[in-house]
Amino acid sequence: MRKESLKIARAFAAGEPATAARTRTDGNAIYLHGNRIAQREANGAVWVTLAGWGTVTTRERLNTLCRVLGVPHGFSQRNHAQYWQAADGSLVCIHPLDRVEIVPPRGVVAYMESSPKLSGKARQFGASYRRIALVELAPGFEGRPAMISERARGVARILRDETVSVGATARSYGYRLREEYRAAADVILD
Repeated sequence: MRKESLKIARAFAAGEPATAARTRTDGNAIYLHGNRIAQREANGAVWVTLAGWGTVTTRERLNTLCRVLGVPHGFSQRNHAQYWQAADGSLVCIHPLDRVEIVPPRGVVAYMESSPKLSGKARQFGASYRRIALVELAPGFEGRPAMISERARGVARILRDETVSVGATARSYGYRLREEYRAAADVILD
């Protein structure tokens, strides 16, 4: 795993732009030598392609992206043929122009807040904090998860979370972050 590949993959996963050597990302797509090799769709799905170039560098960039996104499989080459290792461990021969979906479309994204808490020095000053999060709800789950945790029933995964001040004003970071999270959510669970 090269440093430039890791930098690009982490930026893509965070949805941020970055450039390193011959690779760049705008946060939604990754380009190697100007060829799009990965794309995040509006529904959260991520697909990758060798873009016609079954090279060591292209496979290395895509395999690094797979590892950063938590996908346990990747690309390889055997006897000049390109292969994708499927989820069941079998090797599937692919054409270098084929697109492979590595992250399925996301489920329902919900905004959640924890109850206010006082911690440490905050008690001295009367400030309280709460945890806010964007969580992906498990398919078929109805209702509200009991807590913000990946172990909680109904939570498939936590997409983003932050601790913010409860008494946030309209100009504060906490207020802006809460509004940003609420705008990104499909459902608001209060």
